[in-house]
Amino acid sequence: MKQKITATFFILLLISTILQGQIKKNILLITIDTLRYDRVSIYNDSFVNTPNIDKLAKKSAIFKRAFAHTPLTLPSHANILTGTTPLFHGISDNNRFRLDDKFLTIAEHLKENGYRTAAFTASFVLNEYFKLNQGFDFYSGPDKSNALIAEEVISPSISWIKNNKGPWFLWIHIWDPHAPYSPPEPFKTRFRSDLYSGEVAYTDSQLGILFNYLEKARLMKDTSIIITGDHGEALGDHGEPEHGYFAYNETIHIPLIIYNSSLKRTRISKNVSHIDIFPTICEMTGVKIPGHIQGRSLIPLIRGDTNEEETIYFEAKSAYHSKGWAPLDGFIFKDMKFINLPIKELYDLKKDFSEKRNIISRVTISELFGTLNPLIARLTGADKNLSKKKIDPRALKKLKTFGYLTGVVQEKKKIFKREDDLKILLPIQLKLTEGRALEKKGKFREALKIFREVLELKPDNISTYINLAELYHKTNRIKAALEIIGEGLIKSPLNTDLLLRKGILLIVGNQLNRGEEILRNILLKDPDRGEAWNYLGISFFKKGLTEKALEAYRKSEDIDNTNPILFNNLGTLYLNSYLRDRSPKMYENALINFQKALALDSKLSSALNGLGAAYKFSGNPQEAIRYWKSAIEYKSDFIQVYFNLAITLLETGKKADALKYIHILKNKYYSRLNSRSKKQLARLISDSK
Repeated sequence: MKQKITATFFILLLISTILQGQIKKNILLITIDTLRYDRVSIYNDSFVNTPNIDKLAKKSAIFKRAFAHTPLTLPSHANILTGTTPLFHGISDNNRFRLDDKFLTIAEHLKENGYRTAAFTASFVLNEYFKLNQGFDFYSGPDKSNALIAEEVISPSISWIKNNKGPWFLWIHIWDPHAPYSPPEPFKTRFRSDLYSGEVAYTDSQLGILFNYLEKARLMKDTSIIITGDHGEALGDHGEPEHGYFAYNETIHIPLIIYNSSLKRTRISKNVSHIDIFPTICEMTGVKIPGHIQGRSLIPLIRGDTNEEETIYFEAKSAYHSKGWAPLDGFIFKDMKFINLPIKELYDLKKDFSEKRNIISRVTISELFGTLNPLIARLTGADKNLSKKKIDPRALKKLKTFGYLTGVVQEKKKIFKREDDLKILLPIQLKLTEGRALEKKGKFREALKIFREVLELKPDNISTYINLAELYHKTNRIKAALEIIGEGLIKSPLNTDLLLRKGILLIVGNQLNRGEEILRNILLKDPDRGEAWNYLGISFFKKGLTEKALEAYRKSEDIDNTNPILFNNLGTLYLNSYLRDRSPKMYENALINFQKALALDSKLSSALNGLGAAYKFSGNPQEAIRYWKSAIEYKSDFIQVYFNLAITLLETGKKADALKYIHILKNKYYSRLNSRSKKQLARLISDSK
């Protein structure tokens, strides 16, 4: 826990340091996201050369058997920065967790001991919102984008070093090897058949710029450098495309290189882990190691001591938290690795480091639990539940773009059987991944097919019902969406996510009172459901209750001001008010909100249509036509926009252009028109002759 150092003690410590002639070394911690052990050429040169990391490594301690405790970004960095495992600090997934203030970070500890501290992170997954920023004087991350490339963190890091005299602690997080793999040129061309390795090569090139600066600035002697990966990447090994699902060595065996000019060059084959980094930094800086730290300093190993190896705990619980599937945990001790799932696994890492031969039949299971259970008991902290918090909807939305939110909160089992094992469920996991990828590409029909297959295989997977309902909604099949939600509610009648979707769909389908009743009940229990407020506003707007609609929209905005649909709805409300009373203020508000919507999603066709309508009604048909053309560029079946274009083009004397859109309506979308629209189309055809 956090230990505050008094001002008197700090002064005495500073005086003691000066009298002894000691100069504290700077500490540079570099974490490279998703970095496989075998993609650093000092370990394995079969795939890619990393000359800049290798050059530093040849002057460093190289750990051949370093392990992450978790194959996910947020938990792994919490492990590194606190020197404790998820059993202690409580963060075991990338979503729905934030580090509680009660837990001490290495940045806080060093700051209290006279260090300037800074962090440059490259992904929203490590945004200061998740509280890993504790103890940093300066903490930087992506602003408008979700992730930064290496040069966007390396360059400002060098600037920070130039402007800060030591002792300092600097953490640089590099995101690039993370999927989707798209390295900049020339690496994209050079590694066209292995883009992941291209990402690693690009990362190494940028680290070369950093190391060259440190050399030229003569800071290498006074700076200790730690390079590690937060986790690896499966790349198809054991059937896993990326990471976070299993905990085989391809995702938890990580590079670890420690450079210190006072320490000898060496290669170390003993097992070490992420939680050892905190106490190692403490020993390198002469700072006391807090008593609660669960790792051990690696300095004795570097010096050649032969201490008894520690037992390393690991876990992979993303599928458990997002889908309710079996939680995975286990331990590594010397050459033995035990994976605790319903179908248990044991591997001899000396003979089978790639974990191809499960030798669980050679041991008594109780013996393995005789090691695992006491380990879990020893590492578990009394305050671990403090980090499991309700996450802001804006943060959840951002995380979803990374593919981490793959399910909904649902009731979890207490007893897990063979059918809950991650190995048995891997085909379903792969289908879900494929379905989400297809949906992201706009291939809704193909995605529907995949999710239907998932539902047949795993009918108790609640998130699949929601995936299907959302796809049916996107394709205007509201009845089918309600039917699938109904099937889900039979399985889980009180699931809030299913009920929310039902309320939304009822309002979309103009069953306003029924939809409102469901959403109100949800908001009574959870008033921070911004989506519920948004659709209540839509319902009120449909009823002509403008003030109530505006109030609901504003509540939604207070909860999540990053929702483009909400601002489109506000724009529509203000435009409607402008058409009613011709108030310039209402017109201005309409423009502002449509533009806010497009700033958040430049391809939002409904906002492009709304902005076009606003310009049309204010007497600017050319600008209206421009926005409407953009609207159908992004949504080719937006029927109302074809009518808007045809009518406005005819009014401005451009019959030939109008005919193009009239023909599209007649030849492509006629079957989808209601009787009123068919009559309108007939009039347009007549007017165009």
